[in-house]
Amino acid sequence: MSDISVRRSHNRGQAWCLEQGQAWARMAEQKFDVTCTTTQVNGCPAIEFKRSGVQGVVLMGEDFIDISAKLGLLFKPFAKRAQDEVGQGLDKLIAKGRL
Repeated sequence: MSDISVRRSHNRGQAWCLEQGQAWARMAEQKFDVTCTTTQVNGCPAIEFKRSGVQGVVLMGEDFIDISAKLGLLFKPFAKRAQDEVGQGLDKLIAKGRL
């Protein structure tokens, strides 16, 4: 089970979702020092990310974005706050249309 799990629906299509996912990966690599890898999970385009204490995946569907992550011991106390911030960030992204 994930420590962070956020799923949002959108109506912007998969091309938009993939574009935003790649932009997020570039930002996350610089800002949070994570390593991102583009892959497929159950036939869905995805970005796996990890660094010490955090590993997760962003699924980018035709009509959804799903982010889940497992946190290490040092990050677990911040799980609720992180999940709230991820959810708010996705809400803004979908409303605004871009990062």
